[in-house]
Amino acid sequence: MFGKSFSTFSFKKVLFGIALGGVMLLGTGSTASASNGPYHDRRIARERIELHRAIVRHGFYSGRADFDRRELARLRYERGYRNRWR
Repeated sequence: MFGKSFSTFSFKKVLFGIALGGVMLLGTGSTASASNGPYHDRRIARERIELHRAIVRHGFYSGRADFDRRELARLRYERGYRNRWR
């Protein structure tokens, strides 16, 4: 069915297979989620400032402060700051 080329052992095929496997292994790696760059750090810092303003203006237990707390937690979770407080 496949002919003679797939039934014989060839160093070219082995080398090509190893190279292809290495490229696939290295190509699928992702970046570290906690170090997504300065843009995301600024977003989190901005959200912390907004939370502080809401606490000062409306009180610690206000709905606005609670909303900003949840928004800050969501941003931290999305950016990879899981179970770590900065």
